[in-house]
Amino acid sequence: MAINLVIFAEYLIGFIFLAYSLIILIKRIEYENKRIMRGYYALLSGIGVLSVILLIKGIKFGLLSFNEMASTLAFDFVSQLILLPIFGIALIVGMLFFQDA
Repeated sequence: MAINLVIFAEYLIGFIFLAYSLIILIKRIEYENKRIMRGYYALLSGIGVLSVILLIKGIKFGLLSFNEMASTLAFDFVSQLILLPIFGIALIVGMLFFQDA
């Protein structure tokens, strides 16, 4: 139970830092070069998906640390089989856009 609480805190702190970084990057859009905007938007969407993955995993470990009988199979399914490939695709698309610029 104690290890689940530590992992929950780590995922929560990671989500907070990643969401803050995403907000800062969105505010700096006006200073970026117009040639790289498509790649920049693709990478921002990838970072947004990664923050959602961290939030879902944090909720999973929060439920495990506070409720021993919680079923977390749905959280694993959503975060690992649906959102993680979307994150990878967003990064690959962003890199391809940057290659063209």
